[in-house]
Amino acid sequence: MTLVHNAVANALGGTIPGLAALACLPFIVHYLGAADYGLLTVIASIVGYFALIDISITSGAIKFIAEFRAKGESRAESGIVVLGLIVALIIGVIGCAGILLFAESIITHIFRIPGERIESGVAALRIAAFGFFLAQIKQYLDSLPQALQRYTLSATVESMFGVLVPVLTVIVLFLGNGLEQVVLLRVACSAANVIVLAWLCRSLFPLFEWRLPERAVVRRVLSFSGFAYLSRLAALTYAHADKLIIGAALGMGAVAYYSIAYTLGTMVLSVTFRLSSIMYPAASALAATGQWERLKDAYFNTARYVFSINAAVVLLIALFAREMMHYWMGAEFAAYGDLVMILTAVGMLIDSLTNLPSMINDGLGHTRVSGLFAFTRACVGLALTLGFVGSFGINGVAAAHLLASAIMTTLFLCYVHGRTVPFKLSELLSSSYLRAGFVLLGIASVSALVRPQRTLSLIEALVLGSILTITYVAASLLFVVRRDHLERVLHRVRTSLQPVVK
Repeated sequence: MTLVHNAVANALGGTIPGLAALACLPFIVHYLGAADYGLLTVIASIVGYFALIDISITSGAIKFIAEFRAKGESRAESGIVVLGLIVALIIGVIGCAGILLFAESIITHIFRIPGERIESGVAALRIAAFGFFLAQIKQYLDSLPQALQRYTLSATVESMFGVLVPVLTVIVLFLGNGLEQVVLLRVACSAANVIVLAWLCRSLFPLFEWRLPERAVVRRVLSFSGFAYLSRLAALTYAHADKLIIGAALGMGAVAYYSIAYTLGTMVLSVTFRLSSIMYPAASALAATGQWERLKDAYFNTARYVFSINAAVVLLIALFAREMMHYWMGAEFAAYGDLVMILTAVGMLIDSLTNLPSMINDGLGHTRVSGLFAFTRACVGLALTLGFVGSFGINGVAAAHLLASAIMTTLFLCYVHGRTVPFKLSELLSSSYLRAGFVLLGIASVSALVRPQRTLSLIEALVLGSILTITYVAASLLFVVRRDHLERVLHRVRTSLQPVVK
């Protein structure tokens, strides 16, 4: 049950901040305006892309801390903790200095920003440079409880600050402040987050010593992290390159329309990614102790349920994207963003099929494979984005993501299974995806036929969405959920409801 508890905790760590962000976003856009919100998004993407200098030490730290803790090697574990902290500090300083040095050139010469907003954009980017430094330390400290499979701890801190930041942002804007003050607020919250994480992490390492690891261990960690860096490079490209390209080619307004539609689809599906990410340290620990059957069972079961949840989310987005955008952000955003949301969600559903095998692959030490595939996927997506943005605008960017996902997911799944992931793809498909896929196709076909081809009223959308959700859940309970799992859950529910006998 540890995997289940960690999965739920990690998912809640993304769900709670996500709901807060979605609730606050209309107010933030209202007070900032679409152009300044687009500029804020571009600044976040610039800072995020400077993380290219990060060699992905957190990935190596998670794997080797989990491995050494499972083996009871506390001295080696302490060395990894210290090594990761030093690397995070160095990367943070270099990135912060780089952003401060090039802020004016980036804002002035690369993006289509109105002249009167350039000075404010440069000032905000320079403030955000210190946020980059703090983000590197925060990201590393976040990885420490995750390496020990203490996701409840990391998720609690993430939820607290994930709610605090958007709420305080609305308050700051309501009081008459602007872009620079919003960025300053976020940097201050990052500093507070680092302090809280550092204090909480002390208790996780009772045998901790301030010592560097042996050279052989350093080489292992850096080699592992070096190939994991390719995956990180791909993730950064996937997360930020499209917005930077749109900002340079189409302007800040287009960035706002695209990023808001993109945000809803990706934010919802990122929750289920967090459900599966707990398999990374678990795979390292299980492989280190030779528990292969348990690893296979956990992999196939997690894949089954995560795909089923993802499919339900994407189905709802595909059918009600227009209504979601209309009642969340307004008719203008719905007109520009509904197709972006649909294409993005479908692309992420396809991408999600690689999440678990990537976790297993990396947990078993084969980061070279996942890194090269992820890097290739980023290059394919970037090439398609550059080719589509000029002719098809923001819809073309979303379509480029979808096409790249379909191509590279197919190649990745076929390659790793039976090679670096020691389980057959045919077993995974039949055990985890076949039934859920039939449920998805059946309900999607019927729903597409009965759904009116107009913007539904809020009541109509809620009623139809509720019927669809209930139908999907019932079909999943009948055809997707394993009988023994359902019986176990029902038994726990019945037990918890029984009165305590004194």
